[in-house]
Amino acid sequence: LLEPYLEPPAELVYPDETTQHRVQQIIELLKIEGSGPPLVDELDGVLGAGWCADVDAILLGCTELHLVASSLTPTERPVIDAATVLADAVIREACTQSLFFSPVSAGIQEARTP
Repeated sequence: LLEPYLEPPAELVYPDETTQHRVQQIIELLKIEGSGPPLVDELDGVLGAGWCADVDAILLGCTELHLVASSLTPTERPVIDAATVLADAVIREACTQSLFFSPVSAGIQEARTP
C-alpha cells in the first residue's frame, strides 16, 4: 500500500512471519480487551526486537495500534501512528477545501424544522 509513495532510497522493512503473527495477536486482543499495560509491554517488546534495529522510524499502520501508540516507551526512532497522521491530513484537507459548513447554511436546519 505504501511502497508507491516512497522516494528512493527509502524502503519499508516488515517483521518476520512469527513477529507479524504476534503483532496480529496483539491487535486482536486490543479489539477485545482495549489497551492496557500488558499489551503495551508486549508491543514494546516487538518494536524493540532485532528485526527493526536498523530502521529510521517505526510506522504503526494498523488503526487499532493507535489505542496504545501514546503509551509506548519512547525510543530514539520516531514511532509514527498512521491513524493520527490520517486524521491530521483529513482535517487539513477539509480546511483547505472549505468542507466544514454549518448545518443552517446547508439547509439542514430548515429541513428538520416542521
